[in-house]
Amino acid sequence: MVKRPIINTRDEPHADREKYRRLHVIVGDANLSEYTIYLRNGATAIVLAMIEDGAITKNLSLRDPVRAIKEISHDATCKHEFPLDDGKRRNAVEIQADYLEMALAYTAEAVARLRSRRTCSRSGSTRSTPCGATRWSSPRRSTG
Repeated sequence: MVKRPIINTRDEPHADREKYRRLHVIVGDANLSEYTIYLRNGATAIVLAMIEDGAITKNLSLRDPVRAIKEISHDATCKHEFPLDDGKRRNAVEIQADYLEMALAYTAEAVARLRSRRTCSRSGSTRSTPCGATRWSSPRRSTG
């Protein structure tokens, strides 16, 4: 089977090692389409943010992810089912639909917090983080 990983960590000192880490996503390196690259990068960013914020609510761990990627790339019908760690079987479209559902809920919650923040800042709130600002909120810049 394929010996190539899906993701490599990169520990070059481009920033403070205690605060930041780099991930090199190997899957899709051969993509030449800008649209495919943007989609991969955007989906990866959302899923990583969801992981960091504990917003992954379903266990969709594949039993053998590297094998599954190879098999998915050869399944033009998108009907082949893959075993999950919990013993269930799902096809690629079902797994993506589950991630989409979680991502929509996650982003809807972030948008609601941003709207709440705008409403609070219009009302003259003087709190340092108005209405529970989150990491999706624009950072405040110091004026001093």
